[in-house]
Amino acid sequence: MNNISIDEAQADKIAKELANDERKTASIWRIIAIIQIIMCIGIIMGIWNLYAAGTHKKAAKNIEARLRSVPDAYRNSSGNLMMFLMLNLFLGGFIGIIGVFNDMRIRSKILKNAEIFTK
Repeated sequence: MNNISIDEAQADKIAKELANDERKTASIWRIIAIIQIIMCIGIIMGIWNLYAAGTHKKAAKNIEARLRSVPDAYRNSSGNLMMFLMLNLFLGGFIGIIGVFNDMRIRSKILKNAEIFTK
């Protein structure tokens, strides 16, 4: 966590950037899911990844609103990320791993900027 004080305008800017990253992640998961379904590679994981894309879109709204609950949601997500990494590796094919690593990157950025989530 940063010890530098951030004003509201800076916090809103950071939140908007993080929300945009999360929206891009939703698009990545949607593309991965469609590829998995079309290629019949892990159809079950493809359907699950479509669901994941929707949850990322919802998370982007919470991030942009700077809800106080956001950091805890991401702090508690590491176990799920590892599970999805393994599931995508074994059931969904290699392509799903890209999405999981992107999720890990965003999780790190959110936790690094946890102090902006005050609402």
